[in-house]
Amino acid sequence: MNTPLRLIITLGLLSGLVAAAVDMYLPAMPALAQALNSDIGAVQQTLAMFLLGAAVSQAIFGPLADRFGRRPVLLVGMALFALASLLCTQVVSVEQLIVLRLAQALGAAAGNVVVQALIRDLYEHDEAARMLSFVMGVMTVIPLLAPAVGGYLLVWAGWQSIFWCLSLFGLLAVLLVYFAVPETLPVEKRQPLHPAHLLRAYWHIVSHRDAMAYNLCGGFVFATMFAFITASPFVYIEYFGVEPQYFGYLFGANIVLMMGCNYLNGRWVKRLGSQRLLRMGISIHVIAAAFLLLNSFTGMAGLAGVVVPCVVTVGVLGLVASNSTSAALSCFDSHGGKASGVLGVTRMGLGAVSGAVVGLLHNGSILVMATVMLVCAILAWLSLMLVQTELKVKV
Repeated sequence: MNTPLRLIITLGLLSGLVAAAVDMYLPAMPALAQALNSDIGAVQQTLAMFLLGAAVSQAIFGPLADRFGRRPVLLVGMALFALASLLCTQVVSVEQLIVLRLAQALGAAAGNVVVQALIRDLYEHDEAARMLSFVMGVMTVIPLLAPAVGGYLLVWAGWQSIFWCLSLFGLLAVLLVYFAVPETLPVEKRQPLHPAHLLRAYWHIVSHRDAMAYNLCGGFVFATMFAFITASPFVYIEYFGVEPQYFGYLFGANIVLMMGCNYLNGRWVKRLGSQRLLRMGISIHVIAAAFLLLNSFTGMAGLAGVVVPCVVTVGVLGLVASNSTSAALSCFDSHGGKASGVLGVTRMGLGAVSGAVVGLLHNGSILVMATVMLVCAILAWLSLMLVQTELKVKV
């Protein structure tokens, strides 16, 4: 099936709302701490709460997308994101920001869960991985640009302008869904919302060993990334003294590698298979995280000794995300929205935990970030070993 380029770009932009809401305000975190009379640790918790809201959202929107179809759920989610972003411009305390960031996350995450389910509606295993790679390739343009845009908006117009920009992005998303996204779930395949049916469906998903092994593998890699995202404003701006408007360039290096990995995955997946590429990505992920902790402990190479392993650790997400997602979703013929929701809950939930741990353990050093990232990377590798062991037994 040939997918129009317009649809690929649209799905990539919808998938990027979470990244935009997270990454655009990263350079403003130290300034937000001052403006709201708080400290950087408390502002870091607003990111953890955003990820928690995104996790809860996916548990809600997954079943709704299976019941009412993909388009209505996307429209509601995008509209909620636009409104919450607008209200964020008026906050006067960290507590208010936390509440509105939760609401913002509830809307943004609808894009992630529904786009994955939509692709599952249209494609099977390796072809789904290929399409997810193309969509993620478009999506990664957003975290590439967002920190730099946020840094310049902060310098030119203050932190409120960042949320004004996000609100406009939300309105654009509503228009894109209305005019460019087709409904891919036929009425006869829609699932009821009866509590007993939902419980049976979720139990079927979470009790599937292979699916959950792939799910946890991808989830812990996302947790590694969000540990970096939470700590990077402090590490780069405060610890190493990088100017806020230049933070985006260092952060963008992660995204450039991620885009490259997504492109290579899309090109190689039919020839090498998603399993081999997934194992390759996880191996590189763990090795790079280990080098990050070593460099953080010894201080070797200064800023470069932190930036380079961070770029590799985060960038190989491009080899992991689409392959682990397609592998997990391919385990189910139905319940695509719910299965996608479980994936989203796991990833955002683990990301929220890793981000919260980084914020709670913040002590003015970079070792907290490096340690949490390595622990998450090892857990991702161990999760993948669960499915590999199962496959060997079947053979």
